[in-house]
Amino acid sequence: MSEINPNNENDDFRTPRDLFSSLDDRFSFTLDAAASHDNALCPDYFTEDDDGLKQKWSGVVWCNPPYSNVEPWISKALAELEVKNCEMVVFLLNMDSSTRWFHELILPFVRELHLVRGRVSFGGPHAMNGLCNPKPSFVAVFDQQLENIGARYLTCIDTGGMPTLMQTRLPI
Repeated sequence: MSEINPNNENDDFRTPRDLFSSLDDRFSFTLDAAASHDNALCPDYFTEDDDGLKQKWSGVVWCNPPYSNVEPWISKALAELEVKNCEMVVFLLNMDSSTRWFHELILPFVRELHLVRGRVSFGGPHAMNGLCNPKPSFVAVFDQQLENIGARYLTCIDTGGMPTLMQTRLPI
């Protein structure tokens, strides 16, 4: 079941431009791995018809995956990083530490975790009339260093992507 859209009618939601822009300023994304023609945030992107899970990812990748099934997207990112097809992958995901994917795919391999303060208001043709995501969100940053040592950096950002007062560097 989709976490944003309980009827699982569509996972086509646009990341808010200010949240994306603040992250893009830092990471300089080259590919939007899970987009549509209407919500793509990078000049290079994969649509549902392209099936980003079957494509080779390159550069610095942004991914706001379909929330109804995020696990294959995270697995794909880890596989692409492991074979060095891309440099970095940054995800916007629902914060749900009760899931297997969070414990097995995020925590062991993530370089940075950015907890989003407040709820993200997604846009796009299937947005829920300006309503916010009913769940909190986080940004996960992965790079080619997949030594299973977990996050080295933890911050809180607001829904516009700007840092809040909390910022912690975790011991390496």
